[in-house]
Amino acid sequence: MQVTFWPRSLLWRTFILLAALVVATTAAWFEIFRASEIEPRARQISQNLVSIVNITRTALVNSQPELRRELLSELAEREGIQVYTAEPGERLAPPADRPVLNLALELARQQLGEGTRFAGERDGKPGLWLSFHIDDDEYWLRIPRERIERQIALRWLGWGALALVLSLLAAYFLVSRLNRPLRALAQGAGAIGKGKIPEPIP
Repeated sequence: MQVTFWPRSLLWRTFILLAALVVATTAAWFEIFRASEIEPRARQISQNLVSIVNITRTALVNSQPELRRELLSELAEREGIQVYTAEPGERLAPPADRPVLNLALELARQQLGEGTRFAGERDGKPGLWLSFHIDDDEYWLRIPRERIERQIALRWLGWGALALVLSLLAAYFLVSRLNRPLRALAQGAGAIGKGKIPEPIP
């Protein structure tokens, strides 16, 4: 006995073809959206990074030495931003290799200076690390990952999934409505073939 996975029903055949078309269209739309979003998103991230570094550096330079520790504690508590002194022999790991992040860091380096260093982990602590200088001293600024991750992408994925489900439901409803008169015609033709009078097709 031969087993086939392709349905014999015209309804399900048509629905599967339409569903495949809807899924392919949604996937293509998502790829186009992701590609077109890279540069604007990267510029937004780079501007945020540059602003954080410049504001932090200016605050440290203009604050009184005895108040700097309190300022750093306030930055860590309120914004999650931490500042450390660069040390020799520190263990650094590169940032995540993502197109948006790579472009954002390159744009940030153009504004902060070629000597700016980036890391995805420093001495076992994850995050986005950026270096900056005050006179001859180098510092590391640690920014939590959630400050730069694409939270909006999850929202778009949710809306995309909802649109896909609604499209599939609409496709099934449309195919079922179109299939009714065709099924009635097939039943009428079968009745005529058996010598019977078919029922009127509504």
